[in-house]
Amino acid sequence: MKNNIYSDGRKEKGVSKAGVQFYHDLIDELIKKDLIPLVTVFHWDTPSDLEDEYGGFLSQNIVKDFMEYAEFVFNEFGDKVKNWVTFNEPWVFSRAGYDEGKKAPGRCSKYQNEFCEDGRSGYEAYLVSHNLLISHAEAVYIFRNKYKKVGRSELRIARLGSSHMHDFNDAQDGASIERSLDFMMGW
Repeated sequence: MKNNIYSDGRKEKGVSKAGVQFYHDLIDELIKKDLIPLVTVFHWDTPSDLEDEYGGFLSQNIVKDFMEYAEFVFNEFGDKVKNWVTFNEPWVFSRAGYDEGKKAPGRCSKYQNEFCEDGRSGYEAYLVSHNLLISHAEAVYIFRNKYKKVGRSELRIARLGSSHMHDFNDAQDGASIERSLDFMMGW
């Protein structure tokens, strides 16, 4: 069974009734067990049709498609879900996927990873990050202004902070730690 809702990336290409039902059942089961559902709208799974058509998050076209999807899930599940995340770890997604080539879609420059065949490290991660943040902002606008179902719901972005880049015991490294955290979390 396909669990995706828009397996081809857009509502106009079809909505998977089985996928929608799967998530309704999952959310209902969580609630039945007294667990509070927290739904992540995007967790690094850009539909391949959108990747093929315009490069996914490399293109500002993704903003419209993400808004359409976010609006659909807010409307479909908003009466049951009060805690939402637009994007999971966008910094990791953009850096590992478009700068280092370690995660999907595996893009980077050859100097970063000899196995990368496509990509521009040092450029694409910023472009993707920009499109992620614009998509987040548009989803927040839709969430706050269009959906009465969501009531007192929360919508956030899930950021990841990392301390592995610096020695926190080295007093000389303080400025670079602050700069690093600003770069990762200060978007």
